[in-house]
Amino acid sequence: MSREPNQARRIGPASKRAGVWLLQIGCLLFAFPLQATFSTAPVPEAQTAPRSSEGPTAPASGCYGSSFGQHQSNVTSQLSSVASGVIVTQLTDGGGNWISYHDIPAYSVPLHRIFYNQMKGNQKIMANADGSDAQVLSSEPDSRPTRTRELYLSFDGTLAYYLKSNPGSGVDLYAIHLKSTGPCKEVRLTNLDHEGGPVKVSTTTVDPKSGKNVIGYAESNVLHRVLEDGSRLPDVSLPDPENEFPFHILRFNPRFPNILFYRRNKPGERFGMDSLWVADLSSQGKAYDLAANYEKLAHPAWSEDGLQIGFRDRSGRWYVADAVRSGGTLNISHSSFPVKSIGPRDRGLDAQFCSWAPDSSQFLCITSRTGSDSKIFLMALDGSATKVLASTDLHAQSRETGRARSGKFMRGPGRGRPAEAGEGGGMQGDTWARFLGDSRHIIVHSNRTGRPEVYAISNFTPF
Repeated sequence: MSREPNQARRIGPASKRAGVWLLQIGCLLFAFPLQATFSTAPVPEAQTAPRSSEGPTAPASGCYGSSFGQHQSNVTSQLSSVASGVIVTQLTDGGGNWISYHDIPAYSVPLHRIFYNQMKGNQKIMANADGSDAQVLSSEPDSRPTRTRELYLSFDGTLAYYLKSNPGSGVDLYAIHLKSTGPCKEVRLTNLDHEGGPVKVSTTTVDPKSGKNVIGYAESNVLHRVLEDGSRLPDVSLPDPENEFPFHILRFNPRFPNILFYRRNKPGERFGMDSLWVADLSSQGKAYDLAANYEKLAHPAWSEDGLQIGFRDRSGRWYVADAVRSGGTLNISHSSFPVKSIGPRDRGLDAQFCSWAPDSSQFLCITSRTGSDSKIFLMALDGSATKVLASTDLHAQSRETGRARSGKFMRGPGRGRPAEAGEGGGMQGDTWARFLGDSRHIIVHSNRTGRPEVYAISNFTPF
């Protein structure tokens, strides 16, 4: 029999006695708690990963987008191998979801949000760190043929930016100020109307005069710069001997706005030239090739403090160059940088993609292998120790069909250099990972189900 929520209910003597007995039993249980036995059986698939009180789980703030329904599930027991106690949660479903690159931020500390890409309609997605409350920030019409274009996030976590097709023709750089209130508003930053080859986009740095984020971009061999409000900074023609060629990657230093590294592309090539140039914009007389003494240097990344550049060589070994002095000048001696060989020392691992932890306490790396041999692991700063967290069960990508192939294959070292950021590598079979706001939570994508999905790794002990 139904009743209104506020309707009073009569309690008789029998009910009162039952309530007294329940109260007495509860007191006894409190005084003499039962001993529990915990099972070591796999976690049920529908159970979500436990939240750490120190983890990035606070509610989000700032602007909001349109709802993007996604289902989260614990997939720990589905992977080929997972370290004891580690939990792997699938944050997305439906396929075509990936994070942008191993050195591009995927988590906003002030907003407590993750950011990733969805292939359909070139959608840019924002969600809570556990994958819930996913929202579309930007999209393009499904009927319009477009290249997949990555979402970039500023290092301070306040600005999302990306290339997007204009309503008329060509592409331009657009941005969203994430800390604004109300619906997220897309702002067009440039007026390229570019219809030719790819436009390369940089990570951000901060303009010392205005305190605003600076973005670099280039459709040819000249570096353009724009502030987050659309104001232009002077163009730069960089002094390397390959400067007749367009850019392949652009990376501003996260701390020192006058310093960047970059790689060039020969026209019609996809993998970039072997040189990796480091330049100081405040002293434009020369650029220095960090790759001069290393075969197939690839996948470079800035350290969190902006003083070091990490990279791997042809064999899959990770190196660190002390590229910048604490005062913001290049650490050059006899036209070269001091470089240390790091690791991994475990012969069963190689470092395909690595990045620093937010507190610079360790590296997060992915191997170059596929199948059950594709591992995500932590590495000590000196390479002396490694800790494998899980297998990504990555599928090799068929060049003929673009679809995933099962089985174990080598990729990367020894077979040329995979495409670097901005070439849709996440949709072509590469796996990238990033720490979230601490060193205890990781976001990664894998095509283990046939198409890429985003996952979270948690409940592990860092170095």
